Parts: sequence; C-alpha cells; structure tokens
Amino acid sequence: MRSFKKRLALDAALAVLTLVLMPYGLLPPLLHELSGVALFALVLIHVYVNRRWFKTLFSGIYTPIRAYRIALVVALASAFLAQFLSGVVISGELLTFLPELSVSSSARDLHLPIGAWILLLVGLHAGDHWLMLTRKLNGRPTLRALVIMTSTALLLQGGYEFYRQGIADYLTANVPFANFDYDAPLALVIERYFALFFAYFVVGALVSTFLRACSHDLNASINQNPTQTETTIPEDRE
Repeated sequence: MRSFKKRLALDAALAVLTLVLMPYGLLPPLLHELSGVALFALVLIHVYVNRRWFKTLFSGIYTPIRAYRIALVVALASAFLAQFLSGVVISGELLTFLPELSVSSSARDLHLPIGAWILLLVGLHAGDHWLMLTRKLNGRPTLRALVIMTSTALLLQGGYEFYRQGIADYLTANVPFANFDYDAPLALVIERYFALFFAYFVVGALVSTFLRACSHDLNASINQNPTQTETTIPEDRE
C-alpha cells in the first residue's frame, strides 16, 4: 500500500508539472525553465522506480496491450528527451552561458508541438492504469456517482477545448506560436488543460480496455496450445 501511494504521488506530481508547463506564456520564463528541469528529474525518478519493467522488455509474448504499452513508453521517452534537449538549446534564463547554436531556431519550432504531444501521451499513459484507480471506488456509491458526474463534465470540456484551442494544429506543428487567453486567470487556463488531459485519459482507458480484451483472447488461445504452455508473459507494471 505504501509503495502504491508513493507511485501515485510521483505520477500525480508528473501530471501537475506537465499541466503547469503548458501555459508558458503566462508564467515567468525562469519559473517555466525551473519547472521543466524539475519535470525531467521526476521523469528520471519514474524510470528508476519502474526499472524492473524495463528488464522484461525482451522476454515473454508481445500481446496487443503489451506492445501498445511499450510503444507508448518509447514515444513518451523520446518526447521528453527531445523536449528537454530543445529546452536546453533555447534557454534564456538558466543556461544563458551556453553559446547560441545554429539549431536554436529549429529547436524553438519543435518545442511547442512536442509539448502538445507530451500532454497527449501522458494522458494516454495515465488512462492505461484506469482500472487501478477505479478499484478505489468499490463500495463507495456516493463517491462513485460524484466521480462519474465530474468525469463526464471534464470529458465534454476537454473535447471542446481540443476544438477551441485548435490542438490538432499544435500536434501537426502548424502553429508557430501558442495563443493564450492572457485575460483569463492562470488557474482557469491550467484547468482547461486539465480537462484536455482528462479527455486523453478517457481515450487511453478505452484503448487499454479494448487491447486488454484482445490480449485476453490471445492468452486463452496460447494456453490451449500445448506447445506454448510453458511460455509466460511478464507482468507489466509500468
């Protein structure tokens, strides 16, 4: 239980920092860069905490859900690394002692769309663990009803924000600069990004549920094959 709470706190901190970094135009540049460094440090801690998962990558059977999880982790790791490196190149506060590189312009162009992809991938990754979270609602009908109503409202708002903010253009790098509502309170802007994150979470939960079912059918067929009865699938805890 203690280990679960620590992992949940780490994941929550990662999600919160990701959301805080999104409206960078409303934050002091130094705070944005410090938050970025903190986020990258938490990512490294997350990798270390889940190091046992990485040791099983090349063993066992690659079921649909396992292949999806591996692809998601690889995409997330690549996005975080690219975002950190591009942030180092374009830093205007913490790393001003570094010389300006010829790739600075390209790094600046990539920093915005990669940030949009990180929010999407983190939401999908979190949605893959929805079963672990919903188990805490068992035997609590009032809390369950409240969570369902809140989740529905956030899902609808997230879908609307995806359309209103033109997130598809950010994901495809068709927007050179982020358009923020500078008249809105920072807390409201972050809440809008949270609704967007939650919409990704729901999509991730749906994809995960479908792939779990496909993997269950595959496991059943393997268990019926006597030539593969000794093959085991590593437990996926990432």
